Amino acid sequence: MKTILAVWHRSNMGKTQSIRQFALALLNTPNLSPTTLLDDPNLHHPHWDFFIVIEANGKKVGIASQGDPQSGLQAKLTDLATNHQCDVIVCSSRTRGTTVKEIETVANNHNYDIIWTSTYQAANHHRIMNQLKGQHMLDLLVQSGAL
Repeated sequence: MKTILAVWHRSNMGKTQSIRQFALALLNTPNLSPTTLLDDPNLHHPHWDFFIVIEANGKKVGIASQGDPQSGLQAKLTDLATNHQCDVIVCSSRTRGTTVKEIETVANNHNYDIIWTSTYQAANHHRIMNQLKGQHMLDLLVQSGAL
């Protein structure tokens, strides 16, 4: 089944950084044979949002890190579902409102299951928490059979 993994939380809680760490973990996992199909140099910038498509294990993974209201999230997700025919989409979202509805609309229109997850909350060690979350997201998708 096609899957959307949505990382939701309020503003400035590490969603983009966790998704960035997921993308980097995916690209650095040799047994998944990752290949970048659509690159974005912003992936390597510590503070910028990015949009990328990676093929791994014979499946396409689309990643859209920007999930703010009025960011064009629904158009980006529709592009990943329709034009890139992604099996897995990873994106960020706020916890309620338009971004949640946009993800649900794309999931319903394109037959995706949604897995909702959030970032880890810690007073310190944000970098380590984001790296762990990214790896855990990758493990979740692999072990669930989505990837």
